[in-house]
Amino acid sequence: MKTTIMEEIKMTVDACGNKVALKTKIDGEWKGITWKEYYGQIRTTARAFMALGLEKGKGLSILGNNCPKWFISDLAGIFAGAVPGGIYTTNSPEQCRYISEHSEANIAVVENSDQLAKFKQIRHQLPDLKAIVLMNGSDADKNVYSWEELSKLAETVTEDDLEERIKAQNPDDCCTLIYTSG
Repeated sequence: MKTTIMEEIKMTVDACGNKVALKTKIDGEWKGITWKEYYGQIRTTARAFMALGLEKGKGLSILGNNCPKWFISDLAGIFAGAVPGGIYTTNSPEQCRYISEHSEANIAVVENSDQLAKFKQIRHQLPDLKAIVLMNGSDADKNVYSWEELSKLAETVTEDDLEERIKAQNPDDCCTLIYTSG
């Protein structure tokens, strides 16, 4: 029987909840988060994305290097019924515009101020874009949200609303777009 990404992750959380799911090096020291913590962060971020206007079936662009926030964003987009797609950090603003426009991205998640600058340059050409989330740092722009703001935004969307999005998905639904350089 086919299962969804959400069901597979939940089964892993139930079986391995206190085991380390992800590790990242911060200030020279490896830090880990458990499957339970990871799952909680995915669900909170999914609800925050919904609060920012992420629509079912629309895109979520992710522009950053591999890190826990990248993976959390990708899975949160899937949980919220969207279709995430990564963008190479070396892509030009025009390449970012093409991918975000093609995927009808409602939200762009960017790693830092350098990547944010690319989206600020092109956002007027992206009619579906509602918000930009900055993984690291903050910005005074009213349509740019820091990663730290997500938990507060998530409070405006119920767990039931998220569950409704999750239950509406099928195992054969597209869950992530991969744009290659070739």
